[in-house]
Amino acid sequence: MVAKSPTVQNDTGSPIGATPVWNAAGMTVATAAPAVSTSPYASGDVIGAKMTFAGMARDVGGSGLVQMASISAKSTQTFAAELWLFHTDPAASTFTDNAAFTLAADDFDKVAAVVPITDWYAANGRSYAQAAQLAMPYKLADSSTAMFGVLVARATPTLGSTSDIKVAVKGLLD
Repeated sequence: MVAKSPTVQNDTGSPIGATPVWNAAGMTVATAAPAVSTSPYASGDVIGAKMTFAGMARDVGGSGLVQMASISAKSTQTFAAELWLFHTDPAASTFTDNAAFTLAADDFDKVAAVVPITDWYAANGRSYAQAAQLAMPYKLADSSTAMFGVLVARATPTLGSTSDIKVAVKGLLD
């Protein structure tokens, strides 16, 4: 009698080695398209304004991991930036487009992560930047499923139009 090998399955119930089925449950992509200036930015300036990334938790006060952050631009860009992410609305701070990034002392403890974004890819006059494989844990405020963000220039970009960029945050929800 020939012994039969056990069938090992992945978390979707498919046998390992079979065509994989990606189970998207628990993944989220939240986007924001801030109005921006076409005047040159200085390093340290806010690009746009405070952004809200809705749906970053299944329930209020939820948690997860920021897996990736990206910037899509309708023009060719190569600037370095930081995406400051907050688990609670940084309401004590005012973030003004094309003005210096200033974080109020009352909001400093609300920082969930700071994502450096430096790698850009261009095609047909448009560009895309990303920071991937982040695995940055967060826990949101007890009253929200949203995360908040502020994009800060770390170079001197000039954007092509007032609707030039879209920022995305991809998360894995608990």
